[in-house]
Amino acid sequence: HCVDHLYSLFLKLCGNKDKEDQKEGKRVQTTSVFLPLVPYALIDDLQWNPHHFWLATISDHVAGENSSYLYLTDLQGHNLIAPFSIGGEELAWSPDGTELAVVQENGNIILWKVRQSPTGTVQVTKLRQLLAGTASDENIAWSPSGRWLVCRHRTYQAEDYLFC
Repeated sequence: HCVDHLYSLFLKLCGNKDKEDQKEGKRVQTTSVFLPLVPYALIDDLQWNPHHFWLATISDHVAGENSSYLYLTDLQGHNLIAPFSIGGEELAWSPDGTELAVVQENGNIILWKVRQSPTGTVQVTKLRQLLAGTASDENIAWSPSGRWLVCRHRTYQAEDYLFC
C-alpha cells in the first residue's frame, strides 16, 4: 500500500498494483481515511493494526511543535482513544495486534497493551519499558511469533542489533 499527503487531514490509500496492471495502464483503487489531526501536523509514523481496521499514528499535537502524540483511529476517522503524549517517533504492532511498541526519544522502547472491551471501547495501558538504547527514529520490528523485538542499537556499527 502507499500513502500520500502526510501533512493533510485525509490519508489517501491505494491498493497494490501488479506489473501486469501497470503495463495495461489500469487504474488503482483508492480510498481516503479522515485523520483527526491538527492541520499541517507532521506525521512521524503510522501503522495498521494487523487484525482490526485501527490506524495507530504518531503525530504532532500542535502543528509546528515537536509534540508527539499517539492517535488510534478507525476507518471513519473516529478517535478510539483520547490522544496522549507518547514521546516517540516510531511504532510497531505485535503480530497478534494486542501490543504496540514505541521507540522513545531517549532510546527506550515502551510496550503498550491495546485491547477492546466487550462494550467496544479501546483501552491502552503501559506494559513495560525496555532499555534498548536505540535512536528514536530507528525502525523496530516484531518477530512473527510476537516474542521478540529487533531494533538497532545507537552505536551505528556494523551488525550492531539488539533483540529485546
